[in-house]
This record gives sequence, C-alpha cells and structure tokens, in this order.
Amino acid sequence: MILTRGLTDANFGWYKVPRLGRLDFLTAHSDGCRVEHSSINDAVRFVHEWSVAPKKRQAAVGERMPVAAVRAAAVIHPDPEMRRACLFFLDHYDCDGSVETFRQALRDPVSFVRESALHGLACERCRYEAICVTDVVGDLIEMLASDPSPDVRHKALVALGRFLERDTQAPEAVARTAQSDSDAAIRFVAREMASSGQPYHRSRKAGLRDERRARRTRL
Repeated sequence: MILTRGLTDANFGWYKVPRLGRLDFLTAHSDGCRVEHSSINDAVRFVHEWSVAPKKRQAAVGERMPVAAVRAAAVIHPDPEMRRACLFFLDHYDCDGSVETFRQALRDPVSFVRESALHGLACERCRYEAICVTDVVGDLIEMLASDPSPDVRHKALVALGRFLERDTQAPEAVARTAQSDSDAAIRFVAREMASSGQPYHRSRKAGLRDERRARRTRL
C-alpha cells in the first residue's frame, strides 16, 4: 500500500521533503554496525527520488529502496523529518523486516518520529506476516506508561485497543491507564475502552472533545 495523500514535488505527505545533501559524518548504528555517510546519503537520495517521481512510478522506485541505508537513516539521521520519512518507507516496503528498526525508533527524542515508529510496529494492514502480539503489546504498554507526549500515549492506547481480546496484558494496561495517566482525556478514553471492552477509533482531538462533553454532563 502506497500513501500518496497530499504529495507534491515540494511536499512529502504531511511535511516538507528534507533537501538532498551530503552528510559528512561517520556514525555508529545502534545495532553495532558502522554506517558510512555515503550509505546514509543513499537513503536521502531514495527519499528525494521517490518524492519527485510521477505517482505512477513511485511503486517502482519504492521497490528499489536501499533497505539497510533506510533502516539506518531512520534512527541516526540528524533531521527528524528524514527519520520520519524513512520510517514511512520501511512501513510500506519492508514492514515485516524492519520491526527492530521501528522498536529502536520508539526511543526517538522527537514525538512525531515516535508516532511513525509506533504505526510501523503495530499496524497489521501493512504486514504480510503475522505480528508477534506479545512483543507488540509489551512495547505499546511501555509507551503508554512512559512516553512524555499525550499525543503519542493516545496513539499507543488506541493501538493497544486492537489487542484487547488477544493478550491479557492489554486490558490490564488499559485499566491502569484509566486510573493513573496524567492526562484527563487519556484517562477518559481508557475508561471507555475498559468499560466497553472495545477499541477506541477516534483521534486525540476527538478524545479531548469527548472528555470535555462527559465532564460537562456530570456537572
């Protein structure tokens, strides 16, 4: 599946395409491998090529993705927009093979990069192989308990809802969140999920509105 919403020569989905440029550094990838700047530049060139390609050619460009370079750039490129772009491409062209890269990116310092990593890790529609439910649920629970961003925690909670009937840890974590999260809207969404036993499919903004509406009703 290729997402092309809002793409133009100047924009990559919902954000600007990082400009193609030389990265003059030698860095260590988190799995212990050495990554030359030329390898990272392969990832930058790929993102640029895909973003300017006609829509009918994007799938063909994507199939030539330099997987190792894109995985590395997803966690070590200095530009968070490029890290997010690389996670997008891994999600759509190498989702099953890039689980560990998504897991590493869950620790990214930038929240929108972590959101992309969360999607790549937990979205089953982009997979060809079955996910490891226990591992994914464990990662989501950790994010839900510790991520500093309410937006990221909301997305982790929504993703966790898809596993309520598939792993006993999921409903337990939702129940804890309903009592302990620092954000009122997240507590509200978790209570709704815990009481209904059903996933919550609405956005963070919708959750905020639902919580305010419920609070006014109680007054």
